[in-house]
Amino acid sequence: LNVFNNQIQLTADTITSFSAVAFVNIGCIDTAHFNLTVYPKTELKLTQDKQQICISDSVSLVATGMVLYNWTFPGGNSKTDSIVLHSNQDFNISVEGTDLNGCKDSAYSSIIVIPKPDIHILASSKEICLGDSIQLTSSLNGHFEWSTADTTISFFLKPIINQEYFLNYTDINGCTASDTIGIIVHDLPAKPILFQDLN
Repeated sequence: LNVFNNQIQLTADTITSFSAVAFVNIGCIDTAHFNLTVYPKTELKLTQDKQQICISDSVSLVATGMVLYNWTFPGGNSKTDSIVLHSNQDFNISVEGTDLNGCKDSAYSSIIVIPKPDIHILASSKEICLGDSIQLTSSLNGHFEWSTADTTISFFLKPIINQEYFLNYTDINGCTASDTIGIIVHDLPAKPILFQDLN
């Protein structure tokens, strides 16, 4: 209990009764009584489906335990109990909730945004002669889905016509990217015709 200039500051964790007694110079006394009702603390709970997201993905956040909500995040705010956000850079988000008694609580979260993988298809040669082999290799390690149905980081093949090859790539964070490469196949030159001089 703090008293200053006829004002008091109170802190209580239960229903409490108080009395105030006033004295004046001529000896008169007056008393006032009041009850302070202390409501139990309501906790706001914040859940989310991801702590980090890929640059093209979204994160879903849900607040529970209150009746009113006020979200604050880069570029906006919302008063619903759940939100879905996406961003191309890391960001912070906060939500304040109010219960039936007007008591408030807050929660915070930080979302990490993972950059898109910089994937490239590397070829031992982009131009070959018919019958030659080439090696295609991914520039990054991870999970691979090649248009040839191969799933390894590198493989050999022997194309017979000009062909484009595709790679769908997934890194260890689940972020995806793709790349394409074109291979040119040159026909072999015609075999020379030899003539025998019978003279």
